[in-house]
Amino acid sequence: MFKKILIANRGEIACRVIKTARKMGIKTVAVYSDADRDALHVEMADEAVHIGPAPAAQSYLIIDRIIDACKKTGAEAVHPGYGFLSEREAFPVALEKAGIVFIGPNPGAIAAMGDKIESKKAAAAAKVSTVPGYMGEISDTQHAIKIAEEIGYPVMMKASAGGGGKGMRIAFNRKEVEEGYPLAKSEAKASFGDDRMNTRLQVEHPVTEMVTGVDLVELMIRVAAGEKLPFKQSDVKLNGWAVESRVYAEDPYRNFLPSIGRLVKYRPPAEGQKGNAVVRNDTGVFEGGEISMFYDPMIAKLVTYAPTRLEAIEAQGAALDAFYIDGIQHNIPFLQAVMQHPRWRSGAISTGFIKEEYPEGFKPRVAEGEDLRMLAAIAAVIDHQQNSRRRQITHQMSGTAVNFAKTRVVKVGAASLKMEVAGGNDLSHAVTVFGADGGRGETISLISSWAP
Repeated sequence: MFKKILIANRGEIACRVIKTARKMGIKTVAVYSDADRDALHVEMADEAVHIGPAPAAQSYLIIDRIIDACKKTGAEAVHPGYGFLSEREAFPVALEKAGIVFIGPNPGAIAAMGDKIESKKAAAAAKVSTVPGYMGEISDTQHAIKIAEEIGYPVMMKASAGGGGKGMRIAFNRKEVEEGYPLAKSEAKASFGDDRMNTRLQVEHPVTEMVTGVDLVELMIRVAAGEKLPFKQSDVKLNGWAVESRVYAEDPYRNFLPSIGRLVKYRPPAEGQKGNAVVRNDTGVFEGGEISMFYDPMIAKLVTYAPTRLEAIEAQGAALDAFYIDGIQHNIPFLQAVMQHPRWRSGAISTGFIKEEYPEGFKPRVAEGEDLRMLAAIAAVIDHQQNSRRRQITHQMSGTAVNFAKTRVVKVGAASLKMEVAGGNDLSHAVTVFGADGGRGETISLISSWAP
């Protein structure tokens, strides 16, 4: 087994690999750019090597600097994480020449899986079921029309390299092939240099780990060290359900524009078992740290596991509700809205879910009815508690005790509700809601140990 490995990455995935290496008794080396000098992965690793300026093209993407860092520290192997150099065929080739082990697929596999045509041929040869289609290069628009009419409409045209929906078009007739083929080809040319199928650890790998009980990073390290997998595919059983939310420094109210700056507050939900559910939070940030303009603005990957899908969704919603971030904009309001969406909860979803359900962009749901009254009641109690605390401050002026009104008006959006708060000595409060005519309405009972 390796004694020391280098992680050629940053952020949450670097921290994730370090955790498993530490569990296995393997020392770790982090690499960092100018922007990541004080990053969490640098603090967590046993050693750290500076590899260049903030832009990734001048640091994390330079193979020679990664190899130099290995030589300086004596790292025997490199885990690439995902992104950056993880899918560059040239990276494992260069590491092998330098006598360093690449913790990932061999260069041939990366090359084969990087091309959809070759990967489909390889899958077919291995008797893996594939979607029927043409397994060759289409030369021009007329050739595309001929193939489409042989297969039958509708057809999907896809670039042989790349991913993420780029260079992909659906055609329902001859005219749409004529229009779509050149567009798909030009988009693919603009989007992909040497992009490949994801022949590396997936961003969503925690979901797989939660439902299988398998540590994928540990297996990658052991296989790279020459060990055999301790089980067969048939031994892997799927148990329960897991949901992962990518918590991003993006503003959902402004078309998910990145939001950079300092994390003034960062309080993720507690990890571990909670009833039937398990909460896991993979992160690479800390309170007081910064979200940089130079890299992907991911804050964390929040994962919940439970015996059923609905229980996992409920646990995810509760965990998102407990996640407190301040100082930057983030997408938690959007994620929380998705967890409560009837279509999402029913499972009747597709890749068009966001476009179909939020065609004008994400807007916060307007509170109404019972939700409105409950939010207003909570706000009234918070204000009541804060006023009570102020009256307990020492060295106040002597004389008549200062009183404050028990009745107040709470505004929630465009709505205004008159409320009266009573109690508080035994952690319970009674909040009376007044009607539009000024008369007393329902009384809401709130019990909480919260204090300002």
